[in-house]
Amino acid sequence: MNFCSSVSTCSQSTVIPVPERVPEFSWAQNMGYAQSKSVAEHICANAASHGVTTRVLRIGQIVGDTEHGVWNPQEAVPMIMQTAVTIGALPRLQETPSWLPVDVVADVVTDISLSSAGSIFTNVTNPQLFNWNDDLLPALRKCGLTFDEVEPREWIKRLRTSNSDPVANPPIKLVDFFASKYDRDSFGPSKTFSTEVARSFSPALAKVPSLVEEHVAKFVRYLNGKAWKSSSSPMEAEKTVIVMMGPSGTRKSTMGSGIAQTLDIPFIEGDSLYSRQDIATIRSGITLSDEDSLSWIDRINRRTADTLTDLGYNRSIVGCSALRETYRNQIRRHMASHKVKVIFVDLQADRDILSRRSQERQDSLTGANLVDSQLDLYEEPSSREYDVVPVDAERADQVVLDEIRWVIEEAPEWF
Repeated sequence: MNFCSSVSTCSQSTVIPVPERVPEFSWAQNMGYAQSKSVAEHICANAASHGVTTRVLRIGQIVGDTEHGVWNPQEAVPMIMQTAVTIGALPRLQETPSWLPVDVVADVVTDISLSSAGSIFTNVTNPQLFNWNDDLLPALRKCGLTFDEVEPREWIKRLRTSNSDPVANPPIKLVDFFASKYDRDSFGPSKTFSTEVARSFSPALAKVPSLVEEHVAKFVRYLNGKAWKSSSSPMEAEKTVIVMMGPSGTRKSTMGSGIAQTLDIPFIEGDSLYSRQDIATIRSGITLSDEDSLSWIDRINRRTADTLTDLGYNRSIVGCSALRETYRNQIRRHMASHKVKVIFVDLQADRDILSRRSQERQDSLTGANLVDSQLDLYEEPSSREYDVVPVDAERADQVVLDEIRWVIEEAPEWF
């Protein structure tokens, strides 16, 4: 068993660096989350003493990924950095963080979980520390942020007296939490963590660098573009198209029309925009050429853009297989030219399930042969395509619909 825990189980550790072993209960942060994680770590240790292989992965602060810098702007650290924009100040903190990018954390968890290790405790934190004042603040300035560097207590004072509107000034929502940490004059040193065990089983952790300016630039660019925008006038609602993608049998039409009905927005059925020649080609068992496929996608793009711009809708659902990255890029470029955001919901299911579903359908465009050809054509989204969200389409329709709706509601915070 591999259990993902939290460094909050050791935030009050009396042993420095924090060892990779079962913690004392008194080390846990004074909150239910940390205390429950501590209890779970002790359960793992007890199971290990009875012969069950248990690995505890105690994870620290996770930050934006190394390729795109995608980071949830609602988390505490991005909120702190946002105050450079909202109040023009950032605190000078005597901290040496051990942040890890989310993609590195994923690699470390994979390395340790699939290793030959027996029962172990590991600290999944960056062994390469950086300094908040000497490294991070200068890097933020190089990204174009302008701010005063103030002592923590002064920063809390400025935040408390800033705009109380959480829409215009999101960090105000966490002012009490920040005050509990920083509204004082003296601070102890940052906790450091032993990582020898973790590094011995994870090549990804053994070679991870400290925070670098290039990485800071990526997450600041992402946060600036997606969450830190401000305007003195009300912003026009952002327009979004949600593409139900995937091969035949993933129930793109069922899911798309169901979500559209729930949200009271239009559903555009891509299959209805095939040309007569396209239909004849598909019925003969021949896969459409790239040229024909791109022409079909152009028709979908035009219909979608017209629906959003001419009919006054801010969102629409589209059913389109979009099997290749080239096809998805065609959609992205067209929508970007109309200032429309795109989210792809990648519906996924096993080949046998897709074949059975396609054979059960009554229209003559589907069948096992079409499923096979589409699966052969399908290109798994690359790391560049962070606007593609995979969804398991093998489950009951309502379960899948509920997850898609959650994606649609949450995705604007991600992209």
